[in-house]
Amino acid sequence: MAEKPYAYLILSPAPDYEIAIAEARRLTGGELASPRVVVAEGEADVSRSAYLGLCMRLLHHGASLEELLRWLDGAGLAAEGFAVAVEKRPRKFPLSARRAAWEIGARIGGSPNLSQPRVVFQLIVDEGAFYFGRVVGKNDTSWEERRHRPFTFSSAIDVRVARAMVNLVARPGEVILDPCCGSGTILCEARAVGVRAVGGDINWKMVFGARENTRYFGLRVPIVLCDARTIAGRFDAVVTNLPYGRWSAASGEFYERFAENLGRLAPRACLAAGEDLSPLFARHGWRVREKPRQLGHSLTRHIHVLERAGVGEG
Repeated sequence: MAEKPYAYLILSPAPDYEIAIAEARRLTGGELASPRVVVAEGEADVSRSAYLGLCMRLLHHGASLEELLRWLDGAGLAAEGFAVAVEKRPRKFPLSARRAAWEIGARIGGSPNLSQPRVVFQLIVDEGAFYFGRVVGKNDTSWEERRHRPFTFSSAIDVRVARAMVNLVARPGEVILDPCCGSGTILCEARAVGVRAVGGDINWKMVFGARENTRYFGLRVPIVLCDARTIAGRFDAVVTNLPYGRWSAASGEFYERFAENLGRLAPRACLAAGEDLSPLFARHGWRVREKPRQLGHSLTRHIHVLERAGVGEG
């Protein structure tokens, strides 16, 4: 795996797994090496990710702890103020994390510092695959603080799903539109990762609530009363959680007219819906790049990652 020198750990709840994989591939440009590890040629910023827990410079990849220890015996690895961390998936995998950390640490030259390490060496054990490396980036989990906000409603999208949706089609500095912004979750997560955002909703209550939430987190986001079927403008991408027709009003007519308008708004889109709308978007000139799902008991969200025909990835 020398040609893929970076490894990324995916941390996601089971219902979000498909979205997490899609986001990991998008941010890293890498490939899935085992269920929770992506390997890639380059180093990506994992702090803005919803599901990537860390990035490490991959030093060794093998099939057992014994194999890793033999490699360490001859590697001459050394660092001052280091610590060793161990992550297992599944957690019940038959390996003592404490013993593994001790065995690895005993083979690294220099002095350890477990309380305030300057260097962290990481062992990831994922379904029997062993990855070992030096941590170069970690997720700041800042999205957690935005789970608690003044205004919300029953079908509001989760903050991690919202952040992943933004990451799937937009980069820092670009501008997205959320024309069905609800309580403003997507808008807040876009601003948190450096993406500019404009929001709107057809419901005054939602516009008021989204404004209240963005102000609560100290974010400046223009939010207006609008209809997603007729709103005008030009943006880098549209990212929105469409009404499902369960807790919020929706109809075939709404989806049809929204799809007609979408092409006038942006060349890329990431849209959550309560059903697979791929045929509708394809009929209106969109290519479905990916279609991960968020699985649930009462509702499965279908995340449509779209781009206009002839337009490359942003």
